[in-house]
Amino acid sequence: MNHDPRESAGEQPRSEPEIIAPPRSGSRSRSDREMWVASDRHGMHRIYVAKLGPSGLIMLSLGVVLFVVCVLFLLAGALLIWIPIAAILVVGSIVAAFLRKFLR
Repeated sequence: MNHDPRESAGEQPRSEPEIIAPPRSGSRSRSDREMWVASDRHGMHRIYVAKLGPSGLIMLSLGVVLFVVCVLFLLAGALLIWIPIAAILVVGSIVAAFLRKFLR
């Protein structure tokens, strides 16, 4: 009979989850934050989520715009690198065709 002592019915959990009561008032102020609790093998972690105000939305929008501009610059740079390479290949193929006709 394989009896594991960890599986006994009378064993209590090692820790109990923290229960956080909701705010008492029906309306929430700007300073109120949502809190989520996550647990893993390293313990409990609290995650605070705040609503974005006007300045936060402006900063987030500026960050997104800056990211998009950087990506566009990278794509334009990649395009500008390939233009001379394509031109060299076209000119080289034209010269090779003329040399082939001339040397026959």
